[in-house]
Amino acid sequence: MARTLYLTGFETYPGLDDNVTREVAERLNGLAIGRLKIASGILPTSFERAPGQVVQHLEQHKPVAIVHLGLHLLDTVIRVESWACNEMSARLPDADGFQPKEESVASDQEFKEILQSPFDIPQVVAEIRAQGYPARISRNAGRYVCNAVYYSTLNLLDTWEKPIPAAFVHIPAPGLKPYGDTTTEPWHVGSLEKAVVASLKGFARQLGALK
Repeated sequence: MARTLYLTGFETYPGLDDNVTREVAERLNGLAIGRLKIASGILPTSFERAPGQVVQHLEQHKPVAIVHLGLHLLDTVIRVESWACNEMSARLPDADGFQPKEESVASDQEFKEILQSPFDIPQVVAEIRAQGYPARISRNAGRYVCNAVYYSTLNLLDTWEKPIPAAFVHIPAPGLKPYGDTTTEPWHVGSLEKAVVASLKGFARQLGALK
């Protein structure tokens, strides 16, 4: 029987009319990767509402792992985030108009505390590269909603009797090319989808779901 991997994308937010993470997550909903089946959910780009929606989806799907997708407008390769920080500092307001500055994601935790993903992030990056997509390890998930959701998820799972692993993957915007690469075609939804699948195979391998 297939186990569930919960995959999320985000809705739009001020200044962004279309968020490709939503389309990629929706296209991958129901996909089988080894003995895992993807269950996708789309989160509001809201500091307040998104973490609660994650909790609802966890209760619904009871997954064995979580992978969040986010859009990174300042990078041109796949970024697998190794940790999240207990800080919110937004250059732009979120979808609800909230624009925090140097506030905690979790007020009961130490400000700027770091929570690490339990996944082997270098191995996932190696899996993506082996399938022909540029990728790197990232140690800065930003301080916007992406980081807040990642931190909230890791913080929540750490309290579970049987914690499950979670990770965050940032993808570039369609139309961009990796810096300095004159031969690779620009990213498009199809190539971004395939690169995300490559990352999911890396996570699935660590979960023992691939042969």
